[in-house]
Amino acid sequence: MNLNEPAVWFAAPVTTGEPFDLLEEAVRHALRLPADDRHNRATIITSSGATYGWNAIEHIFERFK
Repeated sequence: MNLNEPAVWFAAPVTTGEPFDLLEEAVRHALRLPADDRHNRATIITSSGATYGWNAIEHIFERFK
């Protein structure tokens, strides 16, 4: 996992993604959302094609917290 690669945050599968320069920024953005606004199918997709759902997003955040 490369926290320094570009990533795109998708709030839900049918939304337009919000790009970030770094995976770390996308993770921090996702976790700033209120718990009620966190959709189970939200994802972060990196420029290398890695896909992270909520469980992985929370795990990544714990690594650099």
